[in-house]
Parts: sequence; C-alpha cells; structure tokens
Amino acid sequence: MARTVERPLIRRHIEDTIAEMGVEHPIAARRFFAALKRAYKELAPAPDSGKAWQSNDPRLSGVRQFLMPWHPNFVVFFRPNAGGVEIIHVLPATMVPV
Repeated sequence: MARTVERPLIRRHIEDTIAEMGVEHPIAARRFFAALKRAYKELAPAPDSGKAWQSNDPRLSGVRQFLMPWHPNFVVFFRPNAGGVEIIHVLPATMVPV
C-alpha cells in the first residue's frame, strides 16, 4: 500500500499553520486540514501527480508540486519514492514563485 510520509519539521509547520488559522478562522482551518488529508490520500498511489518543480538546485531533483483543488490557496511539494510520496513542504500559493 502506498504511503505519504511527512518530515517531522513539515508536520510541525503544518500543525502551526492550522493552529494559527484556527484562532480567527476555525472553519477554514478544518477545511484546510481535510483538504490536506485528501491530497495526501490521492498523492500516495499516484506519485506522478501534479507537475515537476523546475529548479537548478540538485537537492530539489525529483520534487513535484500539487495545487490542492479543494483548497487552492496552498501547494504541496513532494518527492515520489518507492513506497508512495514524501512531503517536502506545504506553502501558501502566494509564496510559490511562478
């Protein structure tokens, strides 16, 4: 079974994002969390989803990006691996260079 793995630092970042969002917008925070869970569930068995992230940095080789259609304000960056995907980062779409 394909899996989605988060790096510990990324998990902490996501938890902080949800907590901050939840202070003033609890419904939006719940929707974001649900959208993220759905994205993870869909990415694991389909690691070629999204589009390749173009970078000259060799450390970012193989990284892909996925704009969550259920919450398009955020982009999931991930790297396919043998068992599914590894989540590299989740960023607001406004912070992603075009």
